[in-house]
Amino acid sequence: MEGKGILSALGILFAIITWSASYPIIKIGLEEMPPLVLATLRQITIIPIFVILLLTKKKEIFSFSHHTWLILIGAAIFSIALPNIFQNIGMQYTTASTSSIIQSSSPIFTIFLAIIFLREKLTSNKILGATIAFVGTILLVTGGKLSLSGQIYGNILILLSAISYSISGVIVKKALLKVTPLTLVVIETMLGLIILFFITIFFEPINILGLSIRAWVVIIVLSIFPNFLAILIWYKLLKITELSKLINLVYLMPVITIFFSYFLISEVVNIQTIILAILVIFGVVLTQMEKDILPLSRFR
Repeated sequence: MEGKGILSALGILFAIITWSASYPIIKIGLEEMPPLVLATLRQITIIPIFVILLLTKKKEIFSFSHHTWLILIGAAIFSIALPNIFQNIGMQYTTASTSSIIQSSSPIFTIFLAIIFLREKLTSNKILGATIAFVGTILLVTGGKLSLSGQIYGNILILLSAISYSISGVIVKKALLKVTPLTLVVIETMLGLIILFFITIFFEPINILGLSIRAWVVIIVLSIFPNFLAILIWYKLLKITELSKLINLVYLMPVITIFFSYFLISEVVNIQTIILAILVIFGVVLTQMEKDILPLSRFR
């Protein structure tokens, strides 16, 4: 049991570090190609894996019920297509560090979705913590302004990406009751790739031959690590862990992303962003505390 605990901890750490590093890597990729093209091409590793899965589990895949396929399509939309579109377009206007901080607010939305749809427990800490984190996120996104230009526009798109991931967390938790983590990752990513491909060719030209070696390195790194391995590990853990418990580890991402952003793209974070990041992270941490600091009756 202890060995499994260590492996789980290492798996979580790998996923968090991988996703944290992906933000500055995406910024590098956006210098080489349009946002929708990057969103589409970073899914390409799944094609050979999908072929292998289809050859080995063809009978199982084609025996899925209509309800299961609807869940898988929902996972593809909210786990792959929408968040990649919002994130890549948004990151053209904002920093990698800010993007990661806003994404770390996703547990706020996930917690309430898990309470509503997965019947997970509501506590005063979740209410108070979510409120604090939400206020911090809004201040971070808007900077106290109402204009949708520049960085604020990008921040709002990143927030929409975070909300998409929150919705996908509930869908994925339900999907894991019907399919294995590997099957889920492969099928949702393949469906997401198809959706992204048709959206991309409508808005942006895909010139694969014109991409630089640097662009292909970005595509391959994103495709293998954050897109496949990290998600597969996360789903394996999600299958045996409460969603609202596992999602709290996302708050580690901003700290790690700031480190990678500094060394990979020389990005420096200002004091205001750090203070708001602490506020968001404190709120998220509070939602995960086992013992309530206030009686729930005070909120009724």
